[in-house]
Amino acid sequence: RVDKSTLSQQTLMELVVAKIAQPNRIGSLDSPIHQWNFVTLNDRAEVTEIHWSELWLTGSFSFQWLPETLQELHIRENRLDGTLDCATLPQSLVYLDVSVNTLHGSLDLQRLPKGIRNVDLSENTFSGAVSLKGLPGTLETLYIGINSLSGSLNLETLPPALKEFSLCENEFSGEVSLTHLPKSLEILTMDVNSFSGKLDLTRLSNGMKELYLSSNKFEGETDFSQLPESLKVLEITNLSITGEIFTPNNETQYEMLEDYEGLFVDATNSDGVRVHRGKQQK
Repeated sequence: RVDKSTLSQQTLMELVVAKIAQPNRIGSLDSPIHQWNFVTLNDRAEVTEIHWSELWLTGSFSFQWLPETLQELHIRENRLDGTLDCATLPQSLVYLDVSVNTLHGSLDLQRLPKGIRNVDLSENTFSGAVSLKGLPGTLETLYIGINSLSGSLNLETLPPALKEFSLCENEFSGEVSLTHLPKSLEILTMDVNSFSGKLDLTRLSNGMKELYLSSNKFEGETDFSQLPESLKVLEITNLSITGEIFTPNNETQYEMLEDYEGLFVDATNSDGVRVHRGKQQK
């Protein structure tokens, strides 16, 4: 196995794009990397950022050759294939966006770089089970939605800094607890999966702003009386749950949410849920 540290930045970058079908959109591979398009170098001529989003690149992206100095990788909205071995990513990486491609294979999120903050893997074809235990403690946003991931999930060990987590439109199943989420979590998107069992919404974090639970297999009586005041959006459509929600002047237009201090509730096709405008009678 070749030691990356023995290779020049030029060689590493050439290996990264070696299997991309349209390298000319990045620049001439005969040119030094400081002349390539959308590549940022530091004062030592080391690659720190790659911005190759929306270039309609096809072929395979060779993540394993990314320079260890890389801090940001943006390759969203291409048609890049291949697998993603998180263990081979540069340890200096803080921002990773590979969304809207055709990447496949399993994900070992525990092997993400220890200092990473933002990860977007959504809209690919990743599959298999996912463990959320041991994620980097620095992680602030994690998007794994719109893939083919499956299995059960434990949300009780999420990183303490996590603000946004999207896992929508996958094949996750089983019961899931929402009672020990990070205090920092503001947006949780779980809709269009096969999560089941009873929903306990009595201990959501006080900073939670948006919660999307629609189109799952949750069922049973649900207590909505202790929703945090910070919550602005609650989507619970197409569920077999029952319960009553009292919300002052429930807004019906998303466009109004910017300046609206109340709670928007969408319970369409959840026939057992009754939404009342106004405060609950004591």
